Amino acid sequence: MLESGGLIFEAHILQDKADESSAESTGSAMYNEKDMQKAKSFEKLETISVGRALALLGYLNNGEVATSEEMVEFEDYRNEKKEEAIGFAIESIISCKTIDELRQAFGSFGSLMSDKNIIEAKDKRKVELNESN
Repeated sequence: MLESGGLIFEAHILQDKADESSAESTGSAMYNEKDMQKAKSFEKLETISVGRALALLGYLNNGEVATSEEMVEFEDYRNEKKEEAIGFAIESIISCKTIDELRQAFGSFGSLMSDKNIIEAKDKRKVELNESN
């Protein structure tokens, strides 16, 4: 932990412990205090640093190492796609005309079924459908 509240994570990888001349690699990543407040920031730092160390040992298809900025862009893209999927799921829930439709729609959302916004929309629609019958 840095005095500023940020964190530097460093990963050291030895390719083969049994071989004294085996290749070694180090990868690191740093977040500032604001970044450390985000969900799973420690795990993300760990993943970035391990990924860099592995890339330096040649364990990537193209041999390139992602920058911190590229990793942040990827996370932002992934989060944006998840938000779009959540929005679509909620729209699907709202358009359900029966409890059976709602059950089928909700069951089709896979890992999104655990999202609190989707659960809230499903529960609200379920009450609405039960009241209309």
